[in-house]
Amino acid sequence: MKRYLKSWLALLFLLVGLGACKKDNLDALGQWEFTGPVLSSPAADTSIVLDNENPLANVRFQWEKAATSQRFNITYKVVLVHPDSTTVNDPWLSVSAANNGAARYANITNKVIDEALAAQGYEVNDEVPLKWGVVAEALGRQVFGFLPLTITRLEREEIPENLYIAGAATEVNTDVSNAIRMKPIRKQDGSGTGIFEIYTSLQTGGGFRFYAQRSAQGRVIGGSNGTIRNNGEAITVSESATYRIRIDLEANTYSLLKIDKWSIVGSVIADGWGGDEPLEYQGGGIWRSSVNLLDPAGEDARFIFRANGDWDLGMKRVESTANTVLMENAAEELGFALEDIPLTSFGRHIVTLDLSAEGYTYQIEQDNSVETPTTTPDRLFLIADGEAAVEFTKDGNRFTSPNFIPLQAGKPYYFSGSENGSGQRYTLSGTLGLADDLSADNVRGNVEFGVSDNPFQVNQDQAYNITVDFGEASLAWRFYNIKLFHWDDWEARRELRMNYVHPLQFALTADLNAGYNSKFISPWDVELSSPTPTAMEGQLTSDGQDIKATAESGSYVVRIVVNADFNGGTYQFEKQ
Repeated sequence: MKRYLKSWLALLFLLVGLGACKKDNLDALGQWEFTGPVLSSPAADTSIVLDNENPLANVRFQWEKAATSQRFNITYKVVLVHPDSTTVNDPWLSVSAANNGAARYANITNKVIDEALAAQGYEVNDEVPLKWGVVAEALGRQVFGFLPLTITRLEREEIPENLYIAGAATEVNTDVSNAIRMKPIRKQDGSGTGIFEIYTSLQTGGGFRFYAQRSAQGRVIGGSNGTIRNNGEAITVSESATYRIRIDLEANTYSLLKIDKWSIVGSVIADGWGGDEPLEYQGGGIWRSSVNLLDPAGEDARFIFRANGDWDLGMKRVESTANTVLMENAAEELGFALEDIPLTSFGRHIVTLDLSAEGYTYQIEQDNSVETPTTTPDRLFLIADGEAAVEFTKDGNRFTSPNFIPLQAGKPYYFSGSENGSGQRYTLSGTLGLADDLSADNVRGNVEFGVSDNPFQVNQDQAYNITVDFGEASLAWRFYNIKLFHWDDWEARRELRMNYVHPLQFALTADLNAGYNSKFISPWDVELSSPTPTAMEGQLTSDGQDIKATAESGSYVVRIVVNADFNGGTYQFEKQ
């Protein structure tokens, strides 16, 4: 019995002792001391001139070991900070020490240091006052120390291997970690030019900058009026559109070229070398459309790409390549020979022009998405999700829309032989509403039509008049652009184009003159005036009188709503 009692007492003392040890260790863990590193090189107030002849040479930073009272593992990093900084929360540069942060030194290249100073807006050859410091870390605690230092930037900017754009105006918004890579323009021998470019869309209401890396810690370039500078202001555009953005780091300039369209032109399209088959912008620097490529009798089958219908912006294939393309106006200077693109396969094809940084290539694939209809249905309906089906009027193999139908870009449409869409479906092999000149008065076009369950889209919001011809497997469309004619002397009249607003509305804001005549016209198919010509708002008819609603000169918002046949509607003049 005594032996058992002694055993229980021994176990109890052991457990109490273990508890006490555990408490002592926890107390020590919370109360341990951390002595910071002592910086040794570069010494205080040293001046370093970065090596222009060898930008990849290292600047060595060294320090004496930090210490903890409990001998915990310590890691280090070197920081460069503002000369007035008292924290390490927002460093200009942060680099881990050698040996995965365990060593008491760090080697940082002249180039990396120079890029960090450029990111702060310092220009080449600037003498930059700052502090260098070492941050020691153990078990989540930090201690650090600083020394003052002066560094003189390189005499010329290093051309980065990559360049990116980001900002509120871009396709990636302000996400620098996902910035759009630009294409470096190189000569035929592989040497660089200092020029980078990218084709992308830009939006108004924001800007963009250039980045040497997908991080704001690298060199950041802004600018204005065609000139760039480090850490400069964001570059903006006055019109939302697709652009070619080009930056020349040798000349310190940038340029923006608005791209209204990329198209193919050549002997393989319906209008030959005198026409264009436009491609649709897909985003990411890529254009793509379904195009009917023809076999030209007695002529070589060939084409090129061109922007904006401009022969000075032609793009051809680089000789001895499968599908690489280059602007013709740059080929000679870069040392490349170009050629027209030959074609051996004809019919409906998907043509892709890839002008992303990874591209500057083209691709042609046979388009089997739409089959030629073999029979003409008894009825034909245009159907969109959430809208009532619109029945077309039949005349033999042709179906015509009732007047003009307001359609919206981005919305899927299809045709069907039944009102509920359960019958045979039909679609287009392209986009309805694409034309060389979308600002014309009476815009017209044709697109191939066939059997498919795939929906189609329209190029822009508008009111379209449509005719489907099953015999020709084609769809003809047209829409009106309406102008406000404003005049005192008819020969000196102003023709002000109005903006279409879905559905069946047009509007504009303009300075108008007191007592002048006004009329709404799409020369010369549509002429709308009013039976109450002096009223600020009223009815529109095709046989009314010229409107004199502007009793005072000034800025007016003018709105009209037209009937689906464009023979009448309503108008309103609102003085601002």
